Amino acid sequence: MPEIDLSILHKRDLPNLPPRSLAIRQFLRRNLLIILSAIIFVSVAVMVFSQMDRVYYGQAKEQLVADEIRLNRLLGDGSRDQLSELTKSFLLTYTAQPHPNPRIEEQRLELLHRIEDQMVVLLENNPMAYRVVVKDRNGEVVAETSDYDRIEKQNNWSNSLFTRQWLKRLVSDSRSGNQNVGTTELYYTSPLGVPEIESLTREWRFRIAAVGVGLACFYAALLWGLLLPVRRVIKALDKGAEVGAPVIPRPRTLLERYYNNLARDATLSLFSTGLREFVSREGLLDHQPLLRLAPPLIDRLFHLDCVEIWTYRHSPDEDRWVSEGYYSVADDAKPDSGFQMMLAHALASEPPDEHPDAWSACVREFFDDNDAAQSWFVEHLETSDSTVTLFVAHASGGRRIIAGWWQELYQNIAQEIRFAMRTISEQRRMILQEKSKANISLSRNLGHDLTNIIATSKLELMTVKRFLEMPPQEIRDAPVKQQIFGESLQALLNNTRFLQEIVNLYRSFTYLSRPKFEKVSLSELVHDVSELFSLSISPSIDLHLELDENLQPLEVEPRLLRLALFNILSNAADSIKRSTAAEKPRGEIWLRTRRGERQQTQEVLVEDNGDGIRGHDGHLLKPEEIDEIFRLGFTTKEKNSGEGLGLNWVQQIVRDFHQGQIMPRNRSAGGASFSIILPLEPAEGAESNGSRESNETNAQSGG
Repeated sequence: MPEIDLSILHKRDLPNLPPRSLAIRQFLRRNLLIILSAIIFVSVAVMVFSQMDRVYYGQAKEQLVADEIRLNRLLGDGSRDQLSELTKSFLLTYTAQPHPNPRIEEQRLELLHRIEDQMVVLLENNPMAYRVVVKDRNGEVVAETSDYDRIEKQNNWSNSLFTRQWLKRLVSDSRSGNQNVGTTELYYTSPLGVPEIESLTREWRFRIAAVGVGLACFYAALLWGLLLPVRRVIKALDKGAEVGAPVIPRPRTLLERYYNNLARDATLSLFSTGLREFVSREGLLDHQPLLRLAPPLIDRLFHLDCVEIWTYRHSPDEDRWVSEGYYSVADDAKPDSGFQMMLAHALASEPPDEHPDAWSACVREFFDDNDAAQSWFVEHLETSDSTVTLFVAHASGGRRIIAGWWQELYQNIAQEIRFAMRTISEQRRMILQEKSKANISLSRNLGHDLTNIIATSKLELMTVKRFLEMPPQEIRDAPVKQQIFGESLQALLNNTRFLQEIVNLYRSFTYLSRPKFEKVSLSELVHDVSELFSLSISPSIDLHLELDENLQPLEVEPRLLRLALFNILSNAADSIKRSTAAEKPRGEIWLRTRRGERQQTQEVLVEDNGDGIRGHDGHLLKPEEIDEIFRLGFTTKEKNSGEGLGLNWVQQIVRDFHQGQIMPRNRSAGGASFSIILPLEPAEGAESNGSRESNETNAQSGG
């Protein structure tokens, strides 16, 4: 089973805190809204109740007490009138300040004592009064009596709501004619034993209770509809701190359902990314590794009970269906659902046709007929080559079909798996197609090269045959004919050598799967390639060599590197042939070796004065477009003229096998330039990487 690599999944790092501090932080994170809302609710309730008590209830009670006083039902014992008369007499004769005349001062004090005694009588006769103050016309206090303990005694459950400090003041003016000589201030609180006040208190208590119930219902609705769902969402996010976004199993509110939708979409995106990365990284050509990876990845991301993928392959030899299952848990921990055995029995008795609905119906019938206390879901993934693939999910919770939101989730998961399987199938189809094209191209090029060699050799052999048919004396008497004979023999030797080199060149494809790196001189390798190439080009093309003989040996795969260089030189010759004679009287190719601009690198430079690097429509490619030539299948040659070895393979040889770079460009003077930059030593693991990467290349090339 392939290793499950979840490095592509984003993770949220938790703070490096002690367990206790982390637990406190998580508790505050999850419950902060509830704590704040509770504080706000209590504050609002206290404010509302206080407002109702002090303002509305207080005003109603004040009006009721004022009516009772006006009707003399309260403070109506006459002591207040007597105090008013004494106060008036005192203020008309005396002031609050002592009199300098002793006799008058004595009379003033005597009258003042009578006022104070009358104040005491007023307080004794009226328990609701707790303070009496007499002031002169200037506002100075003449006499004062108080009993503040009465405030607490007078305000109780029967005549008060919450505030036990209901305090009022009654001011009476002492007048002589139109002149105000002073005031009497009477401070009082809630009276006891007044039925009207007690009835008013009960009425307002019910009102406050109703308001309290209303506020509590509003807070409960807010708590249930928003705060608790937010708390559950935050708790779910805390659980999903590693990968994925866990869903809320039983969403009760719209917010939770919206969160589940967002969590599902986000996790599906991670799941899709994981599958794509796996398929792309592994270069899969078979579905089996993907089917093995998918269930554990689903379990890691979605935290589901049990997910299985089953493949059923019809065996013609045994005339039965062979099953293979892939689970989201380890084999020793997977649930014993008996699914595969019972379904295999159902298939053996009445196998469905290849239509997906028939398979789904068969599985549904299996679940309906078997008394398994499980919820279940089944989705058909693919049917091909007598093989059927099913996605099955089941969980404890009663015999019922998984429907609604969960059904949609499983359908989306199955759709992502199905898409990945189709990607693999399409990738396999494209590779096979490219392999066929590559084999045809390789055969065409090999046949073309061999045909040219054979045709040239035939001409030379005919010359040798005619020479051998001549009389010996004629041969001895004709030095020119002897020279022609020697040249024909040399041409046959050159053709034989070229034939062997061409065969060796095409055999280099075998090293794509088993490269062998060697220490070689880059200049010598380029010189060997140039000699071989010079045998294949037209006399109208000049090949110029500028080789640095002081370059130190570097570690390369010489056979593959010769193959890449020969391909670039062949492309250069083709580009020169496409140029018109007027534009290019004589073709030229420059082949150079030198030290690289970067340290520990060497460079091979191939330049020509041909047609340049052009696109499909014939225009010169811009620098930002020029990398298009390395795309697999790219060619500007005419139809049926051969695809060549392909610059895609050249790039793979340079980049993947040698960790080098190949940089093409159009020359300002006309023609193309290819620079191959190679490190003196490949990076560690280059050979193994090249071997691994070559598997895909080998599949494409047919090597």
